[in-house]
Amino acid sequence: MKSSAMQDWEALIVRYEPEMDLETYYFGLLDAADELLRSGLVSDTEWRQMARLSANFFIEMIERGQGEDVE
Repeated sequence: MKSSAMQDWEALIVRYEPEMDLETYYFGLLDAADELLRSGLVSDTEWRQMARLSANFFIEMIERGQGEDVE
């Protein structure tokens, strides 16, 4: 069962808008996941899931052409 903190974090992914800077958004997702881990609100396993979801989101957006300015 997912913690409420992880559910709230997952909601951040759906808030992405194409005009946002993809790279900044991606690193923001990772920073938020790190902060939740440090604060003890998510487990190591949940943090790994968050990192994986962040990476998958980033890759999917690049494949859709959203991250054309990412170097």
